[in-house]
Amino acid sequence: MRTAMLVLVLVVAFSVVAVGGEAEQELIEAFLDPATLVTGIYDAVSSAAGGTPDWNFVRLHFSSEALIVLRTSKEESRLLDLDSFIQDFVDFYARIDPAKNGFEETVVSVRVLEYGNIAHCYVVYEAAITGSERAPQRGLDSWHLMQRDGRWWVVSVVNDSEPAAGPVPEEVFKSGD
Repeated sequence: MRTAMLVLVLVVAFSVVAVGGEAEQELIEAFLDPATLVTGIYDAVSSAAGGTPDWNFVRLHFSSEALIVLRTSKEESRLLDLDSFIQDFVDFYARIDPAKNGFEETVVSVRVLEYGNIAHCYVVYEAAITGSERAPQRGLDSWHLMQRDGRWWVVSVVNDSEPAAGPVPEEVFKSGD
């Protein structure tokens, strides 16, 4: 009986490690490339109706000192730390009736400029409340990353939207090469 129980425990433990290993590999790959890291965050904050964003994934990619400047209206932006940024998203999800509507941020374009241990990513995105008749909103995020301990970390994000700032400049669509 003890042997059978030990075998069962080992089989379950191995299965958890194998599944965790695939997810861990995806995280490691995201940490190695600025464009992969930031586009992964857009995927993580998106959620189908009835779902929730992957806040653990988001937290793993931000430096604990990171700052986020978020456009909150046509006239105002707010300076947030990571916890406040996530809370702002949680409050937003509550307002859109998450049981019947989802939220999706789609990356339209990424321009990466990398130099040594720093990277700057311009990301043009479209944000939409899925299940809603409201038209998608396009905007521009300016991401600043640093490389430390063999991986990339988000240290700041500054956001603006087309309704507030006007059309996204064409130069952010050009390659950073």
